[in-house]
Amino acid sequence: MDYYDYNLYQIIKKKELTPNQAHSGELIKIYIYQMIRGLNYLSTLDIAHRDIKPHNILVNKQTNKTVICDFGSAKQLVKGETNLAYICSRCYRAP
Repeated sequence: MDYYDYNLYQIIKKKELTPNQAHSGELIKIYIYQMIRGLNYLSTLDIAHRDIKPHNILVNKQTNKTVICDFGSAKQLVKGETNLAYICSRCYRAP
């Protein structure tokens, strides 16, 4: 398994990514693209992560690669089976 020094929360907290910085805008687009591709792949497998938040997006700043981690709350979606709506981190839950 690859080792990632940072997660997206740490990068945001240190203000290393702000839309006003010239290079940051491109990095934000790269990170978002990779996250969406990862979530799309999970969707094709009928897997719901259920805990997407900045802490669970690992970042390699040398290669600008991001990966989704912490699948402890993930679930294989089965048609006709009920799902709990409140599985997520409280601060990141939709209102």
